[in-house]
Amino acid sequence: MTLFLLVLVGYLGFLLTQYLNRNIASLINEAKTKASQRRLRQKAQSIDKFVESNVSPEHERHIYCGLAKGLSSIFGVNDRFPFDSEEKLGNVFRVNKSEIELNKAAWKKAGLKDFIEVYSDELLSMTLTVVGKEKFDTILETIDDVNSEDSFKDYLMDMTVGQYLSFFSIHDKTKLS
Repeated sequence: MTLFLLVLVGYLGFLLTQYLNRNIASLINEAKTKASQRRLRQKAQSIDKFVESNVSPEHERHIYCGLAKGLSSIFGVNDRFPFDSEEKLGNVFRVNKSEIELNKAAWKKAGLKDFIEVYSDELLSMTLTVVGKEKFDTILETIDDVNSEDSFKDYLMDMTVGQYLSFFSIHDKTKLS
């Protein structure tokens, strides 16, 4: 009987949490939609053309190409590359408060300031998959002052798209600027 009550209380707590956070889930969905729509409106070229014109001999081509395809896939634009190599990842993955139309109340409830970051977990997961865990961990060790997942995400958001692609695909890490 006690076990039944514990399970019932746990389940009711889960339902209450889902109910209370439904607006935040709607906010995240709206922000993801805005970020993806921004990519769809962006001038694009084929991934192959982008890679061909930007990859250099010091890059591991398969990683560079995999990361470029992964970025496009995250935003659902698959065969197109709607990114400028000079564009900051922060501009790509962050949606400003002023862009949110339907879920303004949830913004305050979530305790957000100027922006919400979307798809950053997908970026980390995709990068890890393309680069491989061993190389990913080796690269992480070369970064100063990154001691948490959030600080690593901030580090990435300060990079341009081109810097991100190069950072994970250059053979010799001493050549990174």
